[in-house]
Amino acid sequence: MKFFIAHLAFADQPQCWIEFREQWQWQLYMVLISLALFVIPTIIITACYAVMIKTIWTKSAVQFPRGHRGSTNDRI
Repeated sequence: MKFFIAHLAFADQPQCWIEFREQWQWQLYMVLISLALFVIPTIIITACYAVMIKTIWTKSAVQFPRGHRGSTNDRI
């Protein structure tokens, strides 16, 4: 990634710019940034919530066992 960075002087102030020569390089860069910032964290958060829901569901099943149909212990 370091070879994509260019140091330029603009209005006598140094600035860092990312320069890609081809359009596909910009597209690849944007896809990788989108994956790193949005998709991967979303997958991790979803997996964590799934584990929490499964844990709560199984713990409540142990605490409140299912009775026969029509009893007050029957879960909805």
